[in-house]
Amino acid sequence: RLAPLLDNDRRKIELLNSLLMSMPGTPIIYYGDEIGMGDNIFLGDRNGVRTPMQWSPDRNAGFSRADPQSLFLPPIMDPVYGYQAVNVEAQSRAPSSLLNWMRRLIAARKAHQVFGRGRLTFLYPGNRKIFAYLREDPESREVILCVANLSPAPQAAELDLSRFNGRVPIELLGRSTFPPIGELPYFVTLPGYGFYWFLLAADAEPPTWHEPYVTPMPDLETLVLSHGWQDLRNERVSDTLHNRILPEFLPKQRWFAAKDRTIRSAYVSDHAELSDDDVGFLVTVTQVTMDDGTLQGYLLPLGIIWEGRVGEPFPPNLQPHALGRARRFNRIGLLHDAMSGDRFTGRVIRAIREETKLPTAAGGMIMFWKTPHLDAIDPANDTNIQKLGREQSNTSMLAGDQMIFKAFRRLDSGIHPEIEIGRFLSQVAQFDRVPQLLGAIEMISPDGTPTALGVLQRLVPNMGDCWTFTLSNLTRYLEGRAFVAEEENPETDVFDLIEGQRMYLDMTHTLGRRIGELHCALCTETDDPAFGVEDATPDDVAAWKTAVYEQSTAARTALNAVRGTLSDDVGRQVDSLLANWSQVDSMIFSTTLKDMRVRKARYHGDLHLGQVVVMQDDFFILDFEGEPARSLTERRTKGSPLRDVAGMLRSFNYAAWASLFDRTILAPETIQTERAWAAEWERRNADSFLEGYRETTTHCPSVPGNRRAFRRLLNLFVLEKALYEICYEAANRPDWVRIPVQGVSALLSGRGGE
Repeated sequence: RLAPLLDNDRRKIELLNSLLMSMPGTPIIYYGDEIGMGDNIFLGDRNGVRTPMQWSPDRNAGFSRADPQSLFLPPIMDPVYGYQAVNVEAQSRAPSSLLNWMRRLIAARKAHQVFGRGRLTFLYPGNRKIFAYLREDPESREVILCVANLSPAPQAAELDLSRFNGRVPIELLGRSTFPPIGELPYFVTLPGYGFYWFLLAADAEPPTWHEPYVTPMPDLETLVLSHGWQDLRNERVSDTLHNRILPEFLPKQRWFAAKDRTIRSAYVSDHAELSDDDVGFLVTVTQVTMDDGTLQGYLLPLGIIWEGRVGEPFPPNLQPHALGRARRFNRIGLLHDAMSGDRFTGRVIRAIREETKLPTAAGGMIMFWKTPHLDAIDPANDTNIQKLGREQSNTSMLAGDQMIFKAFRRLDSGIHPEIEIGRFLSQVAQFDRVPQLLGAIEMISPDGTPTALGVLQRLVPNMGDCWTFTLSNLTRYLEGRAFVAEEENPETDVFDLIEGQRMYLDMTHTLGRRIGELHCALCTETDDPAFGVEDATPDDVAAWKTAVYEQSTAARTALNAVRGTLSDDVGRQVDSLLANWSQVDSMIFSTTLKDMRVRKARYHGDLHLGQVVVMQDDFFILDFEGEPARSLTERRTKGSPLRDVAGMLRSFNYAAWASLFDRTILAPETIQTERAWAAEWERRNADSFLEGYRETTTHCPSVPGNRRAFRRLLNLFVLEKALYEICYEAANRPDWVRIPVQGVSALLSGRGGE
């Protein structure tokens, strides 16, 4: 058998099975090889591998109930390969066993017809210890890359995959997404006897941590800045910057919020110089007018890096952030977004420590201010600065091992909730499950209106966001659930049989408590009118219902617009919901709270699993900016904290579906079976979350103590969230519209709660 031939080395066994399963034709596995059975060479001839199949550790390895002496050949009984140590029953219960690994390998092969019938093309990497080949199906255009390391030592190889430029490799067994393929050779590393099966997907998203390499902008404009930043007032320089450089640069940035629209004009509306070496930095507010007449403001700090030796190239990491070239007498420099380097952030932190005030060109003031917490951090942490993750609507920079500076790119005038709530929780409520506010930057206009430019917070060491943590748990749950034999002991809770599930249930309970504690902290008694708890008037409740009704109208319009583009299965679900849409509106306006006291207070405003980070067995809550699509005034409006609870419940639902979609790539036929398992996971964890939340908010003034009022309000806000999701998915991912559609249907049928 295979195991003795390979010295029972699990790595070699997996490697050879991967080669067997990825070659053309029909693979054949000799019985027992799927569990790593051995043989008995003392039986002679071929009898050594004809011993009884080892089903269990019972009599005769579970192969027969006969007297052991009457068997034609005895079962294997040695200490390494004996049936007490190697058997199907034991390996069925262990998710990481060879048997279950073989099941996953076979499932991956069966999910892709290209393995059996596709074309085989060998690649020839320079490292000949790496065996690489492609399996291609010309009809479906499916391509799978197989890479195997035939050496016991780790190896690296470069593969010529340029004809698949732009495709994203998805590792089939772990479903991990790798960086996309480019024109250059694709670099892979493998452990000793390791292998990969990559699906080269044409329509998949790159991993979230991947920073694509952007080629330098061609034919960069040159600005002559003989006297420094003041030359931007020069008509010719100003014209080049505003009419040619900014309209070309802004749409290419990840934080630019209007990529689907055309820029009519862009100009620097206000700026202030932050001194440093050479010409220093220019903190600018750029106003952009779109083709529909709407205005958007952006923070775009500018910096210049000067050439060193003649012909020496600029740092490649700055090239994607370059606006143009700068010339000062005989010196040539690169004008770039200053947030792309570390010097600007270091200078900002120093200005916050010194509480610097900078007058702006338009007569305002940029205020750098700090809280007492910053004085407790050693200034040595102001160095060693690097960008944190990929840019989204903000840019975050890690400073040392204790601070994060977050620059707000899209700007709105008014008090910013991230700063306001951060200060309240850190200094008034003393709530320690949010990042501590250390300082901030605000631009004050001549009339006294503030505009937040950035915030400095204490770093929360963590194990990643709760969304990623949850998806990993769901993957383990769905994989383990497939191997749990409930019929053996129907009284056993299935969650107790799957690795990590009981722990995750405890953590969702803790998460509920932390969200409840946050809402209690936001009700801390204070003289600040922005945070006082108030009674919700009938007009408030009516306004809440009106907002949900408006969302309902938008969602119905969105579904009708995309109906013709949906698959048959999703289309039937949408048709069923549209036919009963009157029930949606009826549910909204039947929400009555007569004789039930409801109060309103500040709350997070955009809470979901991605806004929470995991810290060992606990959680920290991040990002109090509120929903980006709303104005600052709307984000600061008091309301029911049950909107946050609704966001978390919908996030659990999305996690369940995201995990199912991920697994469907390998085995589409399993989605119906696994949907029931995922629904059970969602129900258990949502109940655990709500239980923790209710326990903590018993005396919270903003959370309804009456259970009927609690459930009615919660269902209303869950419905509002699901309707918003319908609009979003219809506009961006129509195939995913089934998730909120089923969420709305569940609420209408009463499965969303009493």
